[in-house]
Amino acid sequence: MNLSRASGTRIKGLSQVRFYRKRLKSRSSHVSQVNRHQNDLFLPQEYKLRAESAETVEKDLKRLGFKSLQEAGSVDDLFVDYLDSSSSPFKKASSEFSTLKSTLANVESLDSSNRMKALFEYLIAESEREVRRLESMGPEQIQKMHKRSQAHEDFEGDRGEINSEKELERAIMRDVQNAARSQDTEVLLPNTERMFRILSDLNMRKLAGANIISVENMVASFELAKIIPIHSFRQRGILLSGHLIYSLGNVRMDPVNESFYIESLVYYGFYKKALALFNSNRQKVNQRWWYEMGMMVCLRANHLAQFDNLLQYTLEAFGPDYLAPKVLRTAIRKKLYVRDFVGSEKLTNLFLKTVAANGWRPSTFEERRNSQEIFFDDQKQADQFLNQKEHATEMDFVALIQYHLFRKQKDKALKIFSQLLSSPNIERELLTTVLIKLKFHLLKSFDILKNDLLSYLSNNADNYIRLAEESFNKAAHQSSVEKLREKYENIFFDDITAIASKPWVAQNVENFVINSLPQSNSCKGVDSSRSSSMQTQNVLKSLLNNDKELQALKLLETLESLPPDREESAAFVKKANAHHYNVFVEYYSKKAQRTQNPKDRSKYEKKIEEVVTRVNEQNVRYNSTLLSSLLQHYRTKVDLDNCFIIINQVLNVKDVEVSTESPFKNLMSFFERREITKSLYYQIWKTFALYYSFFDNGLGTTELRSNYRAWKRNVLKERSKINVHPSCNYRELFEEMVLKDNVLPDAQFYETIIRALVHVREWSYIPAVIKYMSQINGIRVDKKLLRYINGGLRLEYIAIEREKLRDGGCTVHEFTTPIINSARRVVENKIKSGEILNESNTDRDFQITKNILGFLEEIRPDELLQVQTALEQLDLH
Repeated sequence: MNLSRASGTRIKGLSQVRFYRKRLKSRSSHVSQVNRHQNDLFLPQEYKLRAESAETVEKDLKRLGFKSLQEAGSVDDLFVDYLDSSSSPFKKASSEFSTLKSTLANVESLDSSNRMKALFEYLIAESEREVRRLESMGPEQIQKMHKRSQAHEDFEGDRGEINSEKELERAIMRDVQNAARSQDTEVLLPNTERMFRILSDLNMRKLAGANIISVENMVASFELAKIIPIHSFRQRGILLSGHLIYSLGNVRMDPVNESFYIESLVYYGFYKKALALFNSNRQKVNQRWWYEMGMMVCLRANHLAQFDNLLQYTLEAFGPDYLAPKVLRTAIRKKLYVRDFVGSEKLTNLFLKTVAANGWRPSTFEERRNSQEIFFDDQKQADQFLNQKEHATEMDFVALIQYHLFRKQKDKALKIFSQLLSSPNIERELLTTVLIKLKFHLLKSFDILKNDLLSYLSNNADNYIRLAEESFNKAAHQSSVEKLREKYENIFFDDITAIASKPWVAQNVENFVINSLPQSNSCKGVDSSRSSSMQTQNVLKSLLNNDKELQALKLLETLESLPPDREESAAFVKKANAHHYNVFVEYYSKKAQRTQNPKDRSKYEKKIEEVVTRVNEQNVRYNSTLLSSLLQHYRTKVDLDNCFIIINQVLNVKDVEVSTESPFKNLMSFFERREITKSLYYQIWKTFALYYSFFDNGLGTTELRSNYRAWKRNVLKERSKINVHPSCNYRELFEEMVLKDNVLPDAQFYETIIRALVHVREWSYIPAVIKYMSQINGIRVDKKLLRYINGGLRLEYIAIEREKLRDGGCTVHEFTTPIINSARRVVENKIKSGEILNESNTDRDFQITKNILGFLEEIRPDELLQVQTALEQLDLH
């Protein structure tokens, strides 16, 4: 069965399909000191009825008109009353509500499934009314309407003004509804939320094929979700309804609608399913827009190797001079992230070629174009529209310049900027905006930028430099930088690379400029919560860097005393969060590492524990930044107990909650996600490596050295101090990181991982890691790593030869120099003859795998099956 797109179905914003990963906060703390849940979803509310017995209460309620839940049709009546008493910013459609009541009243002619379908159809109709009004009014107006409606209902719901049984019943229904959501939740689309809750429950209970709602109901909810203007609502609705449709097993959407579903899968992190849907339709669709969507899925899923394959095919099949700017922008960022400078240069050249062939347009023009609603009559018309070439915008130029400068690729950044500057449709106003976005106006003088650009401009260089200088001066004037440049020249930058590679410094300079203005107090009120928090964090850093610890602690105490829910307009300073405490942890940790005095070291370590205590007392939510700093500190002082108290809770946290802005808090069992960043995982791997250095099984001990006894005694001493051990092994840790949390390690991170695996002799798992590294993440093994792995295998071979010499009747001690030298010579001769441990300069990934498999086949044949198991665990074939 195939659901074709109906004529006239609305597609909104298809020309710019975006993929984002929603960050979620953990429900509970990650450290052992905090053992209670935060931000409880439900508040206890109950009625206290005074009566002689429960039977008396039941009798009185029935006399007032209440019915028992066991009576036929009572659930429907209950839900109708719930809908009738529920609040909404909009006036309900009385005719449709009356139709629903009369339909449900005819109990004998309707079975339970038909009654549910009728209820669901009513919710769809009301939800569509809400969405239409949201489109016409905007969320701000609806929020105001909702507040007025809530205030009116609160007045009407005063217990002193209940004059009838019906009013009492409605008051009770209203309190039941309020108990099901947090007090601070403001519902914009109440009926849409109810529809999503039903869809979520059907998904969780796997009732797609139970005929509770019809396929037509599922399709209608899918079509409705596509037009919701709020991005998070839209993605949730598409995922819930799309998952129900595909759970039927015999239904598949047309490619255009399926692209919406794939986008929602990526948004919520279901990368494997998204890639499977894309790949299964590749040959059938065979359109450029489909491959561009597939490339975006690969980039979001960190499958950079598959992206490279799709890129090559797309350029060969549809022309080598164009690729969608959004794909290029994301791909260049990913390539620079993993330090694949060859790949990023290739993509940057393709971007410049695309702009040269198709031109670019201001972002305001593209936004107006993407906001238009498009109607498709058939798949062919949809393909023609989606295959239209998009134009890059000035924001694409800005993003790519920043990416390259962050990785100190100055020549590539200047090449991109010079092409923007020399384009015929660049205007001074737009170039001024670009310079402000890039923060180039924070340079000490325009001559710095001028000298950088001259070698990249050829024809009409004087005109372009003049335009750049005019825009630079205007940007400096608009931001009031020109008034302070002469007086505070030393705080401005003398190189464009430093601006992007040190964003916090640039932010501090900008904040200093703003705060130095006479009218700064009037404009600071528009700062966002995140900006306010960053400014406070920077102030704390500055105080501590200047050894003003007391002042910093007083400021922190002030932040702790602030109420948690201040009005945004008045919140110049935000309550203390994990980033603020992290400043102190980093400061004290560095002090402890640098001092040679044991008393001072103990003093700073105690202060870190005091910071942790304050975090717990203030009920501050830990984030990855603070946990990374704590792990680094505890690992430095070899306090592995505290390290694994943190790590075990981080890796074992399964209960999560959505951010406080979302009203879908009790639906999160369907969208389980957590946030563990790359930097936190890096600290976890470093901690594991330290732990196993005390519990290794002797790799490298091929020779009895003079300090062997002291070394062994020290290892046993440190081992005896460890009382908390990791709750998982290396294999489980790697799988959690790359599959469940979708972390993309760079080449340096992979080197840390593989070194740790070599140290514990996990040879049967290393081929899977190498394959994932190269064939999924697109990172190749360098010569240094190849030699390190071969070095580990070399020690293994020496140990084997040593055992052979001992078993052959040699009377010399197994660790003494003569027997070790004999074993080493045998292994070296095998390496020289090419029998083992070959090196290759062309395909190092294959050579490493070949060397490891050769070792396992000869020495540990029983572990060969584990190699295949590891590949299957990582979904590698």
